[in-house]
Amino acid sequence: MMLWPAVYSQGQTTGTISGTVRDTSGAVLPGAAVGLLNEDTGISRSIQSDSGGRYAAPALSLGNYRVTASLEGFQTQVRSGIVLTVGREAVVNFELPVGAITQTVEVTGEAPLVETTSATLEGLVDDKKIRDLPLNARSYLDLALLQSGVVLSRAASSNTGMGTQLSISGARPNSNVFKLDGTDITDMFQKGVASTTTVALGVEAVREFSVLTHNYSAEQGKAAGGVVNVVTRSGTNRLSGSVFEFLRNDNLDARKFFDREPIGKPEFKRNQFGFSLGGPIMKDRTFFFGNYEGLRDREGRTAISNVPTEAARQGIIRGVVFPNPNALAMRYMRLYPLPTPGALDNGDGTAQYISTDRTTTNQNYVTVRVDHKLSDADSIFARYTFDKASVFSPQGPVNLWANFDGNKNQYVTIEETKILTPTLINVFRAGFSRQNSFIGTEQLVDLDPALSLNPPFPMVDASPPGADGLGVNDAPRYFRRNLYEIVDNVTHTRGAHSLKFGFQNQRDQQNIDFQTRLRGRWSFSSLENYVQGISSRVEFAPPSIADPIRTFRQNYFGLYLQDDIRARQNLTVNLGLRYEYMGAGSEKHGKQPYLPDQLLYTGSNADIITAAPWWEAPKRNFGPRVGLAWDLFGAGRTAIRAGFGIFYDPVELSWISSVGAWRMSPFYPVIDARRLPNGNPLTFPLNEAQMIATFGAESRQVYQVERKPNSPSSIHFNFSLQQQLTADTVVKVGYSGSRSPHQVVLAQYAQALPVEILPDGRPRFSTSPSLANPRYEGINLISGMADGFYHGLQLEVNKRFARGFQVQGSYTWGKSIDDTSGQRPSDAGGGNIRPDFRHRLYRGLSAHDVRHNLTINSTYDVPSVAGMLNPVLGGWQVSTLMSFASGQPFTVSQGTTTSSALLGVNRPDLVPGASNNPVEGTFQGCTAFPVTAARPAGLRFGGPDLYLDPCAFSASNAQFFGNVGRSTVIGPGLATVDFSLVKNFPLPIREGAQAQFRAEFFNILNRANFRNPSSQVFDGQARAVNTVGRITNTSTSARQIQFGLKLIF
Repeated sequence: MMLWPAVYSQGQTTGTISGTVRDTSGAVLPGAAVGLLNEDTGISRSIQSDSGGRYAAPALSLGNYRVTASLEGFQTQVRSGIVLTVGREAVVNFELPVGAITQTVEVTGEAPLVETTSATLEGLVDDKKIRDLPLNARSYLDLALLQSGVVLSRAASSNTGMGTQLSISGARPNSNVFKLDGTDITDMFQKGVASTTTVALGVEAVREFSVLTHNYSAEQGKAAGGVVNVVTRSGTNRLSGSVFEFLRNDNLDARKFFDREPIGKPEFKRNQFGFSLGGPIMKDRTFFFGNYEGLRDREGRTAISNVPTEAARQGIIRGVVFPNPNALAMRYMRLYPLPTPGALDNGDGTAQYISTDRTTTNQNYVTVRVDHKLSDADSIFARYTFDKASVFSPQGPVNLWANFDGNKNQYVTIEETKILTPTLINVFRAGFSRQNSFIGTEQLVDLDPALSLNPPFPMVDASPPGADGLGVNDAPRYFRRNLYEIVDNVTHTRGAHSLKFGFQNQRDQQNIDFQTRLRGRWSFSSLENYVQGISSRVEFAPPSIADPIRTFRQNYFGLYLQDDIRARQNLTVNLGLRYEYMGAGSEKHGKQPYLPDQLLYTGSNADIITAAPWWEAPKRNFGPRVGLAWDLFGAGRTAIRAGFGIFYDPVELSWISSVGAWRMSPFYPVIDARRLPNGNPLTFPLNEAQMIATFGAESRQVYQVERKPNSPSSIHFNFSLQQQLTADTVVKVGYSGSRSPHQVVLAQYAQALPVEILPDGRPRFSTSPSLANPRYEGINLISGMADGFYHGLQLEVNKRFARGFQVQGSYTWGKSIDDTSGQRPSDAGGGNIRPDFRHRLYRGLSAHDVRHNLTINSTYDVPSVAGMLNPVLGGWQVSTLMSFASGQPFTVSQGTTTSSALLGVNRPDLVPGASNNPVEGTFQGCTAFPVTAARPAGLRFGGPDLYLDPCAFSASNAQFFGNVGRSTVIGPGLATVDFSLVKNFPLPIREGAQAQFRAEFFNILNRANFRNPSSQVFDGQARAVNTVGRITNTSTSARQIQFGLKLIF
């Protein structure tokens, strides 16, 4: 006998169909036979209703279903057109009229729109939207932004180079998990899913994907943010497929905002092509599906760079002549091209240089899947995905080097679903993810041997301040990760309870060859000091000693129990508990240096331990989940839902890898100095032998995880109301909030404490502070001491496709606050925090905070016309995708640590009476920033020439923190409208075959969406930085047009 179902499946590749069988008077009918037929594959399942008339069929494969209910003495009823989607429960109720069982009543209708069985906030992107909506570069993951509560972290996306970075319900972008057919494929560093091309290929292979945004069931773990689960297509009993090619080039595109003369519009060509094929191997039993997609991209880009002026190359800066400039520094400076004639002079020894470079991108993507029915109670599928990509891009205005980035990713999933009894179903999954990435450089020109300090490296990294970098990066770098995963889920139904329990086990192997600082990196506080060869910092790893190879290992285990209780006919309570254990990371060969906590302030490299684990694994990661769903009137049209849960991010190996925490003596010593041993300034240059003789071959930095870390967590709470308006339209309004303690940050323990706290609460620091431990310039602990908070109002209207039209609109009002928005200082909104002194001074808006976010998408199939005009006027489809978002915050800074209290971003003071978000009004000038030809009086703020008023800030006193808050300035907003026009031509080769021509327009209104401006107000000498407030890049392209041709059969 079939009892109550798994109320909300959240299965990662399957769904559930459930309901109640009654007669026309409303009395329940026990013992009714219910048959479920997947019309795509012919696979069926038979069950019976329980004593309460309830039935359920969990762990069903996705597709189109026909559900039949029959009982002796009643007419048989058939419900067809039921579309089962990933992780959802389709509630299909029956009312059987009295009559002969041989009499059949057929009703056509889709599953209900209102979610009446779970408190989870979730969005679905179905196959129709994936294939109909305009997609730039055909990157399907961009459609996750259609869901309420999901916003694009524009700063993080531009920093990582690994595709779309999502903030889900206010969480950090690195708190999300991405799954392919239930297998974890999250990138180990950037926490995204795209390749080095930033494109998530595979549109033809994706059936649909779900975005779990808040308060998901205990089945899901390893994510304090959201879960994106992509399900691939499987074959059916019908042979079907497609062949396609998409074309873009610069002749079709508008000129970008910064494509200025004399350069003009750069060359651009893109081709995307491929095919898909699926069908039966054995009818109703074995099916296959395959897909190949290729990307070839040749993109010229306009770059606006800052280069040294002719006067600076002669040792003249700001009108001051330096008669004896440093010979090597001047050689490096002369590598730069001269500024573009007539381009903007920054007044600090640099001016603009406008140039173009060309990036070459190649990507090949393959997916193969086989589904097989072993028996009526046992089925299995296996899928293999291969994604190889490369990007070749010249670096910097000098173009001495080119970056060559590549990846070869492979993903495997094998899943078996076994019906043990009608009330007991087991789903076993084995997954494997291999991520193989490479970052290298290629020298493009011959260099003067005199530039080399440490052969065979032809030059060091010593770029002049104010000018763009010379393009010398830490390379080569190899990242190879093998992630093995086993998951087992059991669903058992009994009475009003639906129990689901299981485990998840992962073995993480990360093999890294990270060659950093081998050529040496020199930093300078000003261009004047650069000319004189006076350095503010040098970092150098002696190649003869440094060992860059690491083999990291770590285990993860999760155990959960979920009980969904039908408390009343119209009330469901969701109760769950998940326990997660992430073991302490280790290095296979013992290369894991660690300085004991008690020696941080007194120890030296001689005290470093190399055998102990980096940290003690947290053992108290219990995550309760509570939710309720109330079908208010029992008709399935109005539902009130609420939920609460605790979710964890793991303490994982990427904490070590991403901040270079293995760069310590004795295995990889990095000399890190800010002054000579006698206290005098550093002099440039020094070669390897001189470095070792001067500083010794020992690390001057400590990097490690705090000994007893807490796992980063997030406490979710939500409340929502859903109302069905029409047969195919539903509206949702809700609140989602979270508190996120123990967020990871790189904390700086080396710096001095304040000497006093003034009566107004300001800390005062010594003008000559001493290091907490004189042996180390930095004591960097990866610590979970940051907090985060989020409150969001979500409104969504969704009309599913019916009568040739679908539309979805999602609006989110959100506010995200935290102490820091990233683990590393290089992350968007990241930075160093002083751990034992008022780290709440860093609290402000998150870098991914978006106050208003609105997306609207629609598809309209133009009706056919009768007669001879139908071949011309029929078969048209119009789709739109519109996105509007307010700007994201950033922090104004000054390039000197005047307070001597931290190594992160220091902030200036706010001029009395000025706004800390000075983006409105016009420029009038001030002492630090006078009116100039490039910055005339009356210039309106908010534009690319001067986005903010620099006169609102003054350089902070040498003994105090600047009083400007973190993330006070709101950057430019975003508005894009994409549009597609599709014409389908029927083909006579077989039923349903057609040729499809697509014309897609991205940013059709040609709006310039700007990135955040330069935000440094003062330099290391507390002098004005004239580039502050200037914008030289856009976050989206100008209007682009793409043509596509598809053969569909």
